[in-house]
Amino acid sequence: MQLPRILILLLTGLLTACASAAPELEPDPSGLPSLDGLDALRRPSVIESHRISLVQPHSQMLAEPQNEGRTYMPTQTELAWSIFQTADPGGAVDSLIAIGSGNLFIAAADFQNERWVGFSQMEGGLAISELSDFPGLVSPAGFLYFAVVVPALQAGGQQSELDSLTLVYDEDHQGSIYYVSPDSNGGNDNNPGSVTLPWATLQKAADTVQAGDTVIVRPGDYEGFMLSQSGEPGAPVTFSALEGANVIFDNPQTPDGINIENFEATDIHDIVIEGFTVRDCSRSGIRVVGSAAEPAHDIVLRHNTCTSNFRWGIFSGFVDRLEVSYNTCSFSGDEHGIYLSNSGDENIARGNICYGNRGSGIQFNADASQGGDGIMSEALIERNVCFDNGSGGGAALNMDGLQDSVIRNNLLYDNHATGLVMYSGDGLASTGNLVICNTIIQATDGRWCVTINNGSTGNTLRNNIFWSRHSFRGAVDVTPDSQSGFTSDYNLVIGRFTENGGDDILDLAEWRLATGNELHSVLMTDEACFLGPLIDDYHILTGSVATELDTDSLLVPPLDFDGMPRILPQLDGKLDAGCYEAE
Repeated sequence: MQLPRILILLLTGLLTACASAAPELEPDPSGLPSLDGLDALRRPSVIESHRISLVQPHSQMLAEPQNEGRTYMPTQTELAWSIFQTADPGGAVDSLIAIGSGNLFIAAADFQNERWVGFSQMEGGLAISELSDFPGLVSPAGFLYFAVVVPALQAGGQQSELDSLTLVYDEDHQGSIYYVSPDSNGGNDNNPGSVTLPWATLQKAADTVQAGDTVIVRPGDYEGFMLSQSGEPGAPVTFSALEGANVIFDNPQTPDGINIENFEATDIHDIVIEGFTVRDCSRSGIRVVGSAAEPAHDIVLRHNTCTSNFRWGIFSGFVDRLEVSYNTCSFSGDEHGIYLSNSGDENIARGNICYGNRGSGIQFNADASQGGDGIMSEALIERNVCFDNGSGGGAALNMDGLQDSVIRNNLLYDNHATGLVMYSGDGLASTGNLVICNTIIQATDGRWCVTINNGSTGNTLRNNIFWSRHSFRGAVDVTPDSQSGFTSDYNLVIGRFTENGGDDILDLAEWRLATGNELHSVLMTDEACFLGPLIDDYHILTGSVATELDTDSLLVPPLDFDGMPRILPQLDGKLDAGCYEAE
């Protein structure tokens, strides 16, 4: 059984005007483009993790862009409309949800009956079209089309704004879809939790859901929730928040916003949490916890924003196969933006943005003292951005007990402690890791770009950029007890290295002689290789020293931070340094 999927369409961009329609008191379907011509409009936008960050309508009439949403301005005689397209989701369509203001309508194209169907008017900032009774929504080319329409002014129309458009669908026709809305917008825990009669609290939903169920959370401010119900492989429990859904109070049982934990039977697994903003909670924004004897596993936390929580944005303990992707974690008051701990294996941290946290941006800590094996192994840490972290200590990427993992395509800049550290604190030594194609730019009050110590042997650094704005600290600090099996080469580096925290600083030639490393690395004398370092744009310039590198690594990332191909044999066959490949 596959999980229900949610598509969030946030709308922006300047569009091409076309067509007009006669005024009607309500939108006239005959004024919209005919269905037989829709497939010729344009190819669909790319969908990543089932959320679209930028979508342009395929055609529109009198719809002027404004800020992040879209403002529709009809005239006295012409309605305003846009048509949106998405790929066939591969399952049963449940409903279409629009959030905004004004007098707009939403509808869907029904190709079986050759008409626009499901017209629903916005009331109280929300319009919902139930589409489950229309079987012909998929076009001959395999797309779905949706219309947003505002009547002409003389027919009762008004300027209207669309903030988001959401398609709710279920890939396998199984599992229930529930809805939660603030009590001020019709939510009541005595309701059935349906699209028209939603619950009021997240805890009601958490106490009700079973494997395969999805909870759609509408905009509003909520108390957090405690979830102890597991899903099943292919049928997770999913909480999907629409734009504007905020958790601003701790859940009823722990000092966290969202807490995933099972006090009675420790096995907790197959859960998806997405789209929430969680702020000002007493401990962590989102917390996921298993046990040393039975770790939680197969949990996905994605597209959440956790800000100004007291200790952590996102925290995990004893969780295997945890995916933390495309979250923003900022201003954690005491410690870290993202803290993955307690011997979890095969975890993924991808595409997160962590900034302004007192401690680390992202910390992996194996915590042998808590009863596990003291090792976090086979992690993938990629495409994260960490900046302005560590005012209270803690590296941008802080790795204690991390083994046999890959750290690639990350951008770390203006952090106030170390850029990347691999060590043994409460975990075992951090060994056997590949650090490749990262850009690390240290602040004037920062420490070393990379520090490796406490017997953390066998680590590899390849094709990175290591630059520091500090007056004497520099690229790499590797203590003698960590140099067995350590290799570092094909990097772009500032010419300062050390084996003892900076008591003795070596230039590039001296480092090569002392350690045998950096034989093909290139000295970086200033920041001229970057496109815009003064505005924190660290794309590299074509033809700069950053493009003069090669590699001997067999584990080259196929894509860079932006998704561009990493090796371009048709140009120069070289792998550029840092998280960006030169265009």
